Amino acid sequence: MKKESTIRDSFRSFRINLVFLAFVLLLIVEPFISDSLLAVPFTLVDNDTLGFYNDSLGTTLDRTNPYRGTFLFPGANVADGDPTINGAPEPILVSADSILGPWLNNPPVLNANWNDPQTIPMTWAINTETAIIYNIDGGQSGIQDVVAHIGVDNGVYIWLDGIYQFGALAPGPVIEFEYNVPLPDLGPGTHYLQVLREDHGGTDGFSIQVTGVPEPATICLLGVGVFGLIRRKR
Repeated sequence: MKKESTIRDSFRSFRINLVFLAFVLLLIVEPFISDSLLAVPFTLVDNDTLGFYNDSLGTTLDRTNPYRGTFLFPGANVADGDPTINGAPEPILVSADSILGPWLNNPPVLNANWNDPQTIPMTWAINTETAIIYNIDGGQSGIQDVVAHIGVDNGVYIWLDGIYQFGALAPGPVIEFEYNVPLPDLGPGTHYLQVLREDHGGTDGFSIQVTGVPEPATICLLGVGVFGLIRRKR
């Protein structure tokens, strides 16, 4: 019996030491796992993602926000030309406040002009503007390396959690990945991507893909917990 007990204790000790060795190896290789295997972008938003939608703006914003001899919202039917503006300043939306409401709050407060989450149409009424809010889940650990890939005819303005990020206008058809906009890292919890689409004549269209990489999982903490549990059972 004593011999069997000694063998059993030796095996248990060997098993615990093996787990400890595996944990030490995990500590060594974890940075390389985070940088390579885990750094694979995944899609947060695409053309099929549901969003809150407001198509009640019409031409309310037309010929507002003068900028370098034109407007951030040029007049209908290309009345003010077909400008190219990349890196536009944040537009002032006062003339549309009653239609948009406090949509740039964090979280947004939506009035009756906003539809419940729906599939966002990739085209809309010519010469008008429309607004979209996409909810993005940052998960429990957050998301890094976030990029918005946008194609639009004619223009787009983007906010994240109510903070302005990017704006641009250009003539021509929709080109996927026309604009690749780096966005701030997302902390845990819900975030709001607010998009204002602009058109001033001809045709319009829109394409979106937002990607990001999950923050490295707390592998080391998990390993500590498992090892502690085994030691406790011992």
